[in-house]
Amino acid sequence: MEAKRWEDIKEFVEKNPDQMEKFIAGASYKNSNGITFSKIPSDKEDEAFDMLTNVIVNNEPLAVKLQMSEPGFKKNVCQNLLKMSNYQDLSIGAFDGDKVVGVFMSVDWSNQKRNMPETKEDVDFWRNKMNPLFSFILMNNASNVKKSKILCHGITSGVLDEYTNKGIARNALALRLALAKSLGFSDYIIEAGYGASNAFKVYKHYMEFGSEMPFADFVFENRKPFGDSEGGYIVFCRSLA
Repeated sequence: MEAKRWEDIKEFVEKNPDQMEKFIAGASYKNSNGITFSKIPSDKEDEAFDMLTNVIVNNEPLAVKLQMSEPGFKKNVCQNLLKMSNYQDLSIGAFDGDKVVGVFMSVDWSNQKRNMPETKEDVDFWRNKMNPLFSFILMNNASNVKKSKILCHGITSGVLDEYTNKGIARNALALRLALAKSLGFSDYIIEAGYGASNAFKVYKHYMEFGSEMPFADFVFENRKPFGDSEGGYIVFCRSLA
């Protein structure tokens, strides 16, 4: 979906419920650059998780600051949190032929679940990586959660380096918003780093600015997980009504 603004997405969903039903059921969409978008098939899940893990651990600012490992992220976030939260219903994969080149995960905020950690390494991962991260996000999203009836959260995403700046993330966000609206969600939230990040450039097309989340101001259990780092995140919001 190559919409210029949110109103175009809304109009498409309202005028084409049959096409959205087909997409929800597993149909694909191909953009002008030949990239195909669809929900992530079960036989591509492991490849999608590997791609997302590598991109997030090595490039996403919060993951880098928290020094997340690839095994820890894949096991605890992808194979636990995302699968337990039924990511499949709301998430999008981008494919160049048979190759996974982008993964865009969304979940129902009220249905975010996980299994208990299995090992000491898992316990440490949640205590020292994910718990501070979720506290940081929830603290700055609390007002959105309270106001929303049914909230969809763009929880994580990644695009292979050689495929950035090709409109993939923008197409995927438009599709995720259309998908969430079609499935009855009332609001969508997503976070992005300050300034010139690719995510920031993409989200401003369809989303509204919410609260700012400075790294240096965040305290978790009497410590500052992000130190006195400059920068931070902005919460972007979108009413789907």
